[in-house]
Amino acid sequence: GVVNVITKSGGNTFSGSFRESLNNDKWRTLTPFETERLATTPEPRIANLVPTTEYTIGGPIMRDRLWFFTSGRLRDESQGRTLFVTAVPYEFREEQRRYEVKGTYSHNASHRFQLNYNHHDRSQINHSFNQNVTMDLRSLGTRRLPERLYSGSYTGMLTDKLVVEALVSKRTFEFIGSGAKSTDLIQGTLLID
Repeated sequence: GVVNVITKSGGNTFSGSFRESLNNDKWRTLTPFETERLATTPEPRIANLVPTTEYTIGGPIMRDRLWFFTSGRLRDESQGRTLFVTAVPYEFREEQRRYEVKGTYSHNASHRFQLNYNHHDRSQINHSFNQNVTMDLRSLGTRRLPERLYSGSYTGMLTDKLVVEALVSKRTFEFIGSGAKSTDLIQGTLLID
């Protein structure tokens, strides 16, 4: 036997949430690998309180027909690190902005259309290709990682025995500023072990 269910999406009441989380690099516990590696050279810790803000909100636009949902996450992170072998301290920073917007339309219980948009931006300052092998400050750089996702879907029960589902989506993900900061043979080569 086959059972098809079209789940409900959206509601006729507004709802939402808000959350604020606090983090601090000084609160982070060392992993066994970090403990062994840093036994001779302690890694700097940045006493910086980092808030992470998260929210959701959703509700009806047209009762029993059209609904919306949106959410977001905003975070700026700071972390003290040291270079491999040379033990030079530096600060790694990452800024994140993530948003989602969704709209749902249902003419009746048998048909549903949805549109989604996800927006995620990350910026990394003092990024290294691999922090466990990077030995010099010139091998650190700033990069951006923009990511977008667009999608649309339809789910419909045409008859008691025929259900149609369709989905179209597009995703983009870029690495901007990754790699060497110079095209010079010497200056553009990472110093790693």
